[in-house]
Amino acid sequence: MLSQPAPAAAFAPPGDDQGRDPVGKRPGRRVGQRSAPPPPSGTEARLTDLATTRKIIAEVTPAGTESEPPETNTTYQAIVNAFNQNPDQAFRVRELHELLGMPTDEASVNITRSRLGRLTRQGFLTQPGRGRYKKRT
Repeated sequence: MLSQPAPAAAFAPPGDDQGRDPVGKRPGRRVGQRSAPPPPSGTEARLTDLATTRKIIAEVTPAGTESEPPETNTTYQAIVNAFNQNPDQAFRVRELHELLGMPTDEASVNITRSRLGRLTRQGFLTQPGRGRYKKRT
């Protein structure tokens, strides 16, 4: 009677795990072999994309050109300057718009009301009366 052939593992030299971990459940990984890093999370991938975009923009932008500051920063600065130049005067929003040469349409005035509210919460301005704003002294 012929016996069945011995499994290949029986002929392997000692210490050769034949591409399996010691438990033998994950073929193809050797002991101590590191797996590939996990794919980046959504946030990490987004940050990588933003870094790449920043590099591309830096390459295509001519050297020596300064970007314009955002309009909101210049508007906030103009508002603060108006209060600094008139520290004892309380302004209504429309008066402030006329002083600064800003449009007086309802949408623009409402945006300025929001800005003045923010400056009040930050402690730069006070509200001596309803709808009136003054520099905090």
